[in-house]
Amino acid sequence: MAKIYFDVCCYNRPFDDLTQGRIRLETEALLLIINRILNNGYILCESPAIQFELSRMTDDYKKKKVIMLYSSIEKEMLKYDEKINI
Repeated sequence: MAKIYFDVCCYNRPFDDLTQGRIRLETEALLLIINRILNNGYILCESPAIQFELSRMTDDYKKKKVIMLYSSIEKEMLKYDEKINI
C-alpha cells in the first residue's frame, strides 16, 4: 500500500483562494487523495516537522481550519533512518 506525506502547504490549500484555477485543481487533487486515504487506499504519514510548522502559523482562523483537517485523518509517524533523504 502506498504511503503519502503531505507538507503543511498541502493542508493549507483547501483554505486558500479557490477562485484561482491552479489552487482549485490542487485542492481537488488533495481531496481525492484524502478520500483514498480514508478508504484505506493509501497510508498518510506524518513527522514532527508538521507539528512545528503548524505551531508557526500566524493566521489563527486558518490555523484552526488546517489543524482540524490534519487531525481528522489517521496517520502513521515516519521514523527517520539512513534510508530517508531529507
